[in-house]
Amino acid sequence: MGKIRSFINNWQYRFLALALAFFAWYLVSGREKVEIWVDVPLEIINLPPNYLITKGMLNKIQVRIRGTKALLERVEEKKISYTLDLSNVRKGSNVLVLNPKNIAFPRPLEVVEVIPSRLELMVDELVIKEVPVTVKWQSQISRYFELISVRSQPESITIKGPSTLVEKIKDIKTKVVEIKERVPLTWVGKIGLDLLPEIEADVGEVQVEFKFVPKTKELWVRRPIVFKKPRGITVVSDQEFVRLKLAIPLYRLKEEGWRDKIRVRLEVKKNMQPGNYDLDYQVLLPPDTKLLQKRPEKVAVQIRGEKKEDGKIRR
Repeated sequence: MGKIRSFINNWQYRFLALALAFFAWYLVSGREKVEIWVDVPLEIINLPPNYLITKGMLNKIQVRIRGTKALLERVEEKKISYTLDLSNVRKGSNVLVLNPKNIAFPRPLEVVEVIPSRLELMVDELVIKEVPVTVKWQSQISRYFELISVRSQPESITIKGPSTLVEKIKDIKTKVVEIKERVPLTWVGKIGLDLLPEIEADVGEVQVEFKFVPKTKELWVRRPIVFKKPRGITVVSDQEFVRLKLAIPLYRLKEEGWRDKIRVRLEVKKNMQPGNYDLDYQVLLPPDTKLLQKRPEKVAVQIRGEKKEDGKIRR
């Protein structure tokens, strides 16, 4: 019973001793040095405007720091970065040592290690160049047709990028255009450009136009003349046929009766007086067929008037 009474009477001293012990433990543990790794963002400044980094740049570095737990906890809460000054870089390879002094840690903390300890940056000059556009295409068009022209709008574009890449570029190719029509005469559409990731262009796509024509064969054709005349007029001619040199599409030559679609017509006007004439004639051709030459150029005809019962020829 006496012991209990003694504990109750001295509880203030016992509590004070416990608090002092806890405070001492806190001071010792708070000053204990520990190490941690932290990721520190890498920021660049003063890079010349006509330069760009093509290889070796990192977004962040790893830093091992030593200090008390209390201070280290505060470090993790703050945004700390490493500033890399690139004002003195040159074109080509540049080896830069990462100086721990460029990291603004609180003074009691100690930087033990930086990974990586240096960077090798490849720096290139930024150049601008105008190059033509080359259209790439593929199609399964009919064998009776052929491509005569392909063009893009614009015909050239401006590109920008590292000099080591841009100087080798002679043209910029489009993505492959697929023409699915079997017998196209004209194909127009927009298509993207096939660019390297490092290259920028002033446009992202171009409009392309393809023109096709039928393949043809040149040959001579003999066709009869059809005379068209007013009523009561007689037309006499020794020339019943003409010969025509034509460029005929190959697909037409595969059709039955293709010659019958080629017509020759000679028209006599109403107001023409009786007599002898050398008249031109009209050649009617199917689509895609061209007249190259005709023989004869004109047809000799004799025009006679209407014959009455009294034997006289009258108009």
